[in-house]
Formats: sequence, structure tokens, C-alpha cells
Amino acid sequence: MSFSFEDIIKGINRWKHSAKSTAMDAKQKANWVWEALQGDFNPNRSAGQIGLDTVVCLIPGIDTLMDIRDLIANIIAIVAAPANGMAWFNLVLTLIGFIPGLGSVAKGVVKIVFVKLRPLIKHADDLTNTSKMVKYLDEAFDAALPSIVQYLTHPKVQQFLTKAGVPDVVKWVAKSIRTVVVKADPATLKAAFNDKANSLREILVYLRPLLPDAAGPRVKRVLDGIVLVQKNFDGAVSKFMEPLHAMMMRLADRLDEMHWVAHSHQLNKGWIAPLSEQGSRRLIARHKPAWVKTAPPVTFKQLTPMSFRKEQAYLKGIDNGAPILNDKAIMSFAKGVKARPLRDGETLYRVVDPTSGSLSTCWIPESVWKQINANPDLAREAWRGKLAVKPDWNQNGTFVKYTHNQARDGDITVWEGPTAMQWLGDEGKMEQGFLEGGLAQIVFNPTRQIRNAKPDGFVTAQFPDMVEGNVIRDAAGKAQPSGVRTKINDPRIEGPFETGWGFKDFEDQHSIIGLPNPLKE
Repeated sequence: MSFSFEDIIKGINRWKHSAKSTAMDAKQKANWVWEALQGDFNPNRSAGQIGLDTVVCLIPGIDTLMDIRDLIANIIAIVAAPANGMAWFNLVLTLIGFIPGLGSVAKGVVKIVFVKLRPLIKHADDLTNTSKMVKYLDEAFDAALPSIVQYLTHPKVQQFLTKAGVPDVVKWVAKSIRTVVVKADPATLKAAFNDKANSLREILVYLRPLLPDAAGPRVKRVLDGIVLVQKNFDGAVSKFMEPLHAMMMRLADRLDEMHWVAHSHQLNKGWIAPLSEQGSRRLIARHKPAWVKTAPPVTFKQLTPMSFRKEQAYLKGIDNGAPILNDKAIMSFAKGVKARPLRDGETLYRVVDPTSGSLSTCWIPESVWKQINANPDLAREAWRGKLAVKPDWNQNGTFVKYTHNQARDGDITVWEGPTAMQWLGDEGKMEQGFLEGGLAQIVFNPTRQIRNAKPDGFVTAQFPDMVEGNVIRDAAGKAQPSGVRTKINDPRIEGPFETGWGFKDFEDQHSIIGLPNPLKE
């Protein structure tokens, strides 16, 4: 055998967090190993259970045991239905993890995605349809993303990565997958099967005389199944190669996109994922923060766009150079908004997270900024409540500032007025909460109104929804990517600086979304 029977016992002890086998005789140990290898198999394991298994696989000696357990399940499924394409496809997915170069960490990511992929495949014909399988892979990756994040940020995984000297785990996993895809052909997969099957055969031959008679048929079934798979392997597997390669390359591409999530975390230490509207509602309902109001009065009511556009103050402001306001911008104001020129030397402030543009439209006058920060313990509460900023709009944590220089930047006319309230649930449903508003805000269009403005660098990333699961989606249920700011390019924008409020509104909000560089922790 390539490893001793006692090594198997030690490995399973670590896996099961048990030492009870030390008092067993040889037959008891054999039965215990047999049950561990096949009795715990569950074809409907969740992504979380897969993640736990793959974390455990980082312990030396257990990786092979887990591989053998998965292989037994695949063999039994093929023996039960030799013509079942899905059974053979599942074997191929397992064998991908056996190809040298993938490694235990990358294998864990692949397994988590595959456990979400299998239920999406409804028909045997789909297995050889490349475009359909790539589409399913995208859906599976979206569904698996929160579990991937939890897996890669698990302390055991982080310890492993630190010890291995991996500076960028996401890109490393993507590169590992691409390396394996190049090697993934029927001959390589068959060699991988034969290698693990030989280990399995050796273990079963060793166990068989020590096991109860009742285990004999099942052991024979597995041994016969190895022969069956080897005999029919080429014809059954070759048709899956094209869709498999396309899926694996798409998985690597999605991980490269996810790299920007990790990269933004390293640039913006402590930041967490943007919240979805549904996730925000759930956390607000659970915690009932002080900045949420659930009873009258509603003092700072939203302006009505159609009516406001007819008012002389709006028409005059447009004539004087103030920007045209869309419906959302108008409804962010309560009664009292006016246009005015920015004063030379005037400083404006803007609270941002890494998905926020430094040159976006909503700003805070310096007098209001000082008022908010007069009591640091209540600053976040004042900003959220009295400037009516929903958690799913902005995760806060940092701020930028802009000081107007008339000679350098040109004349700039802005809108200023009281911030309007914002409903946190359905409009008019007081019990679902609202943000009261009331403090002054400034709205203008820096990219158009500041002379020679230089927009931020942005990339697009799909974020997981760490509260609701799957990925962040829009109101129609479609996956909703977010822009991630990579660089502030305009030198007139100072920051970002830390607010001192922290990056979390809720204690049980997921604390890490970008994957930390373990070498810098």
C-alpha cells in the first residue's frame, strides 16, 4: 500500500476528531474505516458541508481519504445505472480534483461550485451542450459565491495559505484551474481514476477479511465497479471534454473577476460587501438601530418631481447653471432646496465605500460635516438617519473631500437643501421604518461641472450576498454587478480617509468579503 493502515486510522481520527479507535481490535478498526469511507456519503451534501470537508482535507493524510470516499460514491452510482450520463459526468467532476496541480484549496473551490452545478442539470442532453453547461456554471458560481468566501476565509485555509506563501489566493486558484484544464483529457482522467482506484482496491482487499459478512456484497460491488468503469471509460467520458473545458475556463474567469473583490479589500482595509436591499431590511428588522424611525412625525417629506420642476426656484436655478435633476435626485430633497454658486475655498465632504465614486453627485457642506462629527459616538447614527443614507446605498467607513478653487475649476452652481426622508421598506409602511433626513445636502455633477475632472478608475465585480445567500440581485431578481473603485484619479479629490465610525452598522454583519492577504495579516 502507498500508505499504512495505521495512517488511515490516524487520518480518520483527525477527520472525526476522535480517538476511540485506539481501543479497537483489528476487525473493529476495519469496520470503522469501511463505515467512514462509504457510510457517511451523502449525494446531497450542501456547499457548506463540502466546504467543511475541503477544509479538513488540508490536514495531511485526509485528502486521499476524502477522494476515495467520493470515488466510492461515483462507482456505486455507475454500477447501479451504467448508461446514466449524469453518473459518468459526476465521476468526471470528481476526477478533475485528482489531477496533479490543482491542490487541496483550489479543489475545495471547484467542489463547492460543482455541488451547486449538479441540481441545475435537468436533462442528459445538457451534459454535452457546451453553451448550456457554461450558463449553468455561471448560475452555480453565483449560488456558491458566499460559500466560497466563507471557505477561503476559514482560519485553517488562511493558515495553510500563509504557510504555503500564497500572496493572492483568488488568482492562485484561478491559475491552478487553468493549469489543470490544459491537462484534462480522457487519458489523464483515466490515469487519475486508475491511481485512486488502485489505492481503493488495496484498502478494500485489506479490509475485506476483517469485515462482517454483510459488508461482502457491497465491497464486491465496488471492486466490480472499478473494472466496469475502466472497461467503459473512454467511450463514456470523451463526449464531456468540450463542455468540461469550457466550464473550467469560465470558472477561472469568474474567479479572476472575484479577484477584484479581494483586491479592493486589501486596498480598503476592513471593508465588507455591499448589502442587498433585502439583506439590509433583514438586518434592520433584527437589530432595530436607533437611526431608524418607526413612528410619526414624517417631517422632511420627499419632493414630488413633477411639481418641483414647475417651481420658479428650479427653473431659475437651471438658468443660473445648476444641473438638471433626475427624479431620484429631486426626491432626495425636502422642501427648501435652492441653487447657489460654490464659494471660492469652500470644502465639501462625501462619505464613500469602495463601490462609491469620489466624483458622484451627493455631498455634505462643511458646516454639516462638523455638526455630524461633533459627537464621534453618534456620528454614524447622524449620518445614516439625518442624511437618510440607506445601508444598501453606501457601506460608509471612509470619506473624501473637495475644496473649490474658482480660478482652477471654473464657476460651479449646486443645489442645496434639506435631505428628504427615505422609506426602508414599502412606501408608507411606517412599521418597516424610515430615515428621517433633515440635514442639508449638496447635489451637483462634478464630472461635468468641475473643469477637466478626471473620473475614478473602476472595474466590475459580482459580489455575494452574505446575508441572503447567492449573489446581490436587482429588484427583478437578476444578478447585479457593482463597480469597484480602483483609483481616485483627480488630484483635487483628497482621500479616502477613515471616518472613525468603522465599516459595519451591525455586529453580525459579515466582517470580511475581500479575501485577506495572509502574508499581510
